[in-house]
Amino acid sequence: IADAWRMIGRTYAVQHKYDEAVACCRTSQAVAERSGDELRAGGARYVMVQCYEELGRLQDAADLLEQVVCMDRKYHLPKLEENTKRLEVLRARLAQAGPNASLHGGLRT
Repeated sequence: IADAWRMIGRTYAVQHKYDEAVACCRTSQAVAERSGDELRAGGARYVMVQCYEELGRLQDAADLLEQVVCMDRKYHLPKLEENTKRLEVLRARLAQAGPNASLHGGLRT
């Protein structure tokens, strides 16, 4: 069930309906967490990172991507290097944007 919600969320993200995508991914994450499935919860977080970036919610995106990178490291997942670089870029954008970047629904860069 967690996979279905994540896939619906990804579909919304492709359609640029980011709020709907986040809502579906939160459901996916909750279902996965209740069943103790860390990898599926991480998959939902990964989609939410993209959505938060597109919505300009850089701090939220960075916080979730940090969790994704920790999981990549823990399970030796193949996207560790890619996600680590993505996190570094996101942190640099946050540092450049300043304190306004952490506002929900705020600054778009």
